[in-house]
Amino acid sequence: MIDILFDARQKGSTIFLMGNGGSSSVASHFASDIMINSHIFNPPLKAFSLTDNIPALTSISNDLHYRNVFIKQLETLAKPHDVLIAISTSGNSKNILNAINYARKTSITTIGLTGFDGGELSKIV
Repeated sequence: MIDILFDARQKGSTIFLMGNGGSSSVASHFASDIMINSHIFNPPLKAFSLTDNIPALTSISNDLHYRNVFIKQLETLAKPHDVLIAISTSGNSKNILNAINYARKTSITTIGLTGFDGGELSKIV
């Protein structure tokens, strides 16, 4: 994971993070720590939590279904060689799995942080 993040920093790629429930808080905290603490590097890391824009989350969920809440943001914000970190205790959340599958199809590097046996997420990151 460190090598992936180092490579992303060198390329000027963005690190996107996502999670549901408590994992959304972890994603948000992790993104802010990356941004704030990487100022010592040149170039610094760029990080963004897909859980932080409440209007986007609720409008996508309402209009396009919750399973698409992260994909729709990635379609707008991400580019090939960016990094997507999925944080999921079960590893089985449909919106997380959908976003990882989208990322893999569009050359976005994927990382999963899971609990228990890792669920489906552990098989596709």
